[in-house]
Amino acid sequence: MDRRAAGAVVLLFVALIVAVLPRVSGPGVNGTASAEPPGPPPAVGTCLRDPVHPVFDAAGWMRPLPEFVAGDCGAAHWGEVFDVIDVPSGQGASGLATCWASDGLQTYLTGDATTEPWSAVLVYDVTATGPDVRQFAGGQRWAACIVYGAEPFTGSLAGVAADDDPPPTLGRCYDDEFAAFDARDTPCRMPHRGELFASLEIDVARPPAQDDIDAWCAGIVGRTTGRSDLAGLTVESAVFVWFEGIQSRFVPMPLPDNAKGATALCGVRVADDRSLTLSLRQIGDGPLPWAG
Repeated sequence: MDRRAAGAVVLLFVALIVAVLPRVSGPGVNGTASAEPPGPPPAVGTCLRDPVHPVFDAAGWMRPLPEFVAGDCGAAHWGEVFDVIDVPSGQGASGLATCWASDGLQTYLTGDATTEPWSAVLVYDVTATGPDVRQFAGGQRWAACIVYGAEPFTGSLAGVAADDDPPPTLGRCYDDEFAAFDARDTPCRMPHRGELFASLEIDVARPPAQDDIDAWCAGIVGRTTGRSDLAGLTVESAVFVWFEGIQSRFVPMPLPDNAKGATALCGVRVADDRSLTLSLRQIGDGPLPWAG
């Protein structure tokens, strides 16, 4: 190669370096790109805008789910996270049994207060969700316990059982006689004859008098409805008793000597042949929601 040809090669090499250097060392290309780390588990009190349903494989293991969408608790939402538990055994332990068995839900519904020995009667269900695909790949092992209603509701459930002010959509209504309070529910938005508000666990060794139960129930009805005028409604209480074996029935007070357990139920029933179409929780003194 002569001297002129060699010089041309050198010039071409330098030109290539000059052209490439800005692309290699220019701004925004320092280091290597890294994926954003997965988010943490949801916090207790997180409201979920949309339904979340766990998916299980044939062996009963919960699969990683798409990331759920958090919503505003002050707007209509589907459910709420009431507890987050560790699931050290991995992806498959859904946590559903633990969610149902723990005291986390009752603590969430009553807050710092306690309503013992009575509790608000609500219609709800419990499910669980776990890490999404990225969280699971990052080593997260947890289950979020979720309480949800039959339809969306507004306002957080935290502490509502102690305040006698749960969302009306969680009300438990019925269309049978009072003695069938525990037998069959009717959605409160459908025509119904009565609504159950609270239950009271009775110590069979020291049962209260019927007058005491009636007074307790009247107070519950007043606080739960926020209503002073109960014209057209009957405040009702009844005692459901468990005996040896599977026998159980409503009985008048005083309790039979062979009662093994007892619960007083408190609610209201329509006094005539009309029906209601909404829950009476915090209905106030306005017109009652009569059907038709």
